[in-house]
Amino acid sequence: DPPAGWEAFDRASERVESAAAYPPGTNEKGGVIPAENGATPDEGTTIRLKRLAQTGDDLAAGFALGAGAALAAALALLLARRRLRRAR
Repeated sequence: DPPAGWEAFDRASERVESAAAYPPGTNEKGGVIPAENGATPDEGTTIRLKRLAQTGDDLAAGFALGAGAALAAALALLLARRRLRRAR
């Protein structure tokens, strides 16, 4: 902390203020930045139209399936172990 406190520091210090900067075509209320090649979103700028791979969906399903199988195997092993202990 400054020796004289923050209020004194604010009074004695110089301030720099500037207007907010926005990308061309936008303002403080928003706006849409046009594509560099002039295309609209319907003209090939979406993932579907560019035929890019959709990642994550198949991977998540595979992970969930594997986790479910591991959980079922652990549960079966636990139940079998309990039955063996009771049989002794």
